[in-house]
Amino acid sequence: MNRKLHRGAHAAAIAACVGALAIGVTACSTDTVTWGAEGAAVRSSATQFISDAQIANGAPAVCSGADVDLGTPPDWADLAPGEPAKYTAEQGKQYEALSPTWVINLSHYSTAAESISKDVPAILYFTGSEESLCVVAIEWGQLATSG
Repeated sequence: MNRKLHRGAHAAAIAACVGALAIGVTACSTDTVTWGAEGAAVRSSATQFISDAQIANGAPAVCSGADVDLGTPPDWADLAPGEPAKYTAEQGKQYEALSPTWVINLSHYSTAAESISKDVPAILYFTGSEESLCVVAIEWGQLATSG
């Protein structure tokens, strides 16, 4: 995943956190320092989306009118958000017409000893702003591990 972020926004987030730390405020998260406020919001939204998708009859934040394959709740087990990035056509030209603004890869962290080979959600495509992100597309990929 490409780690391109707007340098100005990232630098501003770091400066704000450093300034806040200097006066004793510790509200800045590691994600905010690493990814900037927008990237941190994407990671937070992805974490919530994964949690909601793991629940039968859960209601993950799918954009109105979006036709996404959520799979089944077990498909979302052992997944965590990876690196957020501003969407570019290089990251999924087939989704360009859906106007995604952010993309984030999903990481699998199973500690199972057995071999696994299955399709899993691999990339989430978000649209919206920091305050109201929703998923417009999900790219699935093959997970293969050896136990």
